[in-house]
Amino acid sequence: MTDRLELAVKLQRESLAELQVRRRIRDDVQEGAEKQQREYFLRKQMESIRKELGDDEASVAEEYRTKIEDAHMPEPVESRP
Repeated sequence: MTDRLELAVKLQRESLAELQVRRRIRDDVQEGAEKQQREYFLRKQMESIRKELGDDEASVAEEYRTKIEDAHMPEPVESRP
């Protein structure tokens, strides 16, 4: 009788350990997905804010071009891609 109880307890412990591993994996995956969603949402918000302020990437590139022109760099430096 005690052998059967010991076997039942052993099987329950193994089952519990498996469930705990599954829960950790599920939590890790969910946490990673939530982090990606937050980052995506924040990037979209920043993009929207930049558009509202007129700071889109084209204007940033143009700003750098203007700074380079104003710096009067030597010809080899200005002509590099």
